[in-house]
Amino acid sequence: MYSVGIIGSLKITHALKGNFGKESRPHQHRYRFEWSLRAKSLDDQGFAADIARMEAVRDRLIKRMNGIYLNDVAFFEGIQPSLENFATFFLQELLKEFSSTGPVSPGIYKSTIQVWESNTAWASYEQDVAGTL
Repeated sequence: MYSVGIIGSLKITHALKGNFGKESRPHQHRYRFEWSLRAKSLDDQGFAADIARMEAVRDRLIKRMNGIYLNDVAFFEGIQPSLENFATFFLQELLKEFSSTGPVSPGIYKSTIQVWESNTAWASYEQDVAGTL
């Protein structure tokens, strides 16, 4: 099995829904994330995934999402804009963008994102992607 990944960061503002003290008021985090793709095999060129393509997708998504207020995003309507839900949302957006930019190696079967909201706190989300990209 092979894994390739990239890192990035962006600023996100949100307010938790409910009584969470200061976390219930709009506040900003600088989220650092690590995104990886796993493959069972390498493509004809000897790669699990195109890292440059992953970086381009990351950069486009950061440009589009940097500074947004999560509570205003349709995905978060009716759900908590928590770190866990953000990880889910962000991975799904990365995968949509990645699959829209060209063919994907048939060996790719899983993708994971780990999002850090501080030096000591993170959440991750993993999604099976075999045959869906």
